[in-house]
Amino acid sequence: ALDEDIARGDYKELVVLTLVYLGDGKELFRGLIRPGALHKARWMAKLLYTIKIVLLNQQISELPRGTILAVGQMNKIRKFVQFVVFCYIPWWLTAPVSSAAPGNDVHLINTLLKYKETEPSITSAALKALSGHLWYLTEELVPLSLFSSSTSDGDKQKVADEVRKYDKADSRGRQNKAGTGFGKPCFPVIPTEKCSLDLFVGQDSWEFFRITRVNPSFLELPVSEWETNEAFIAGKEIVRNMCVVNDSAERGVKLCHDFLDTSKKEDNLQHVLQVVENTRNKLPNQRKRKLKSKNWFLSL
Repeated sequence: ALDEDIARGDYKELVVLTLVYLGDGKELFRGLIRPGALHKARWMAKLLYTIKIVLLNQQISELPRGTILAVGQMNKIRKFVQFVVFCYIPWWLTAPVSSAAPGNDVHLINTLLKYKETEPSITSAALKALSGHLWYLTEELVPLSLFSSSTSDGDKQKVADEVRKYDKADSRGRQNKAGTGFGKPCFPVIPTEKCSLDLFVGQDSWEFFRITRVNPSFLELPVSEWETNEAFIAGKEIVRNMCVVNDSAERGVKLCHDFLDTSKKEDNLQHVLQVVENTRNKLPNQRKRKLKSKNWFLSL
């Protein structure tokens, strides 16, 4: 993950601390970063600080009893960090990759089912929480896995074969949906045993190709020939540009909230937002006093 473009410093710090916890990141470790804010908008801080507490366990134990942690808290924190490092972080770091989203969810489910032998109470709570966020294992979005490099050729072939079992002509809008309004898809039930991607394919999987306008003709070919097929290449490019996390939306909402009172007209507000966004891209370190002039806005 450190070789990729990590947008925020918290992401990199989390990866380094995880590697240190596993005993493989000592050459990358440059000391503990000063703690920052702890609130819902920066939920990652909970992961950062609990890992730091475990790493500093020896120093904390030398302090008078109850100085930092109450009796029994360290054991609970250790269990939490163990779950985060071995189950949650590997899944979460690859969440922004659209084509890998279905496969990541299946891998997380299988990991949790296996981890249940170690910590049944923690795993049960995690599976219950995950059951309300299975968007990418709905029938419409499982075909995303066909374009992922992390999905094995065998799994891709199983998904393709399963999709072709259903008649494309019978796909007239979503079939497996909750209610009659917006057609929110029904989430699948989490299996109690190890599962694979093809288990979540259904009639509504054809909706993926209809909505994205991806030509499904490559499904008739062996997986080994997909990379040279024009329909597959075009579909892969479409999927690559999909956003499957809400980071952009949350930042956009925050930006609008901060500058909503700067203008009464929508057009003027959009201009203000563009100027602010452009400024932040050009001058990302304003807090470090790296501006040469107070009139920095004249260069925009």
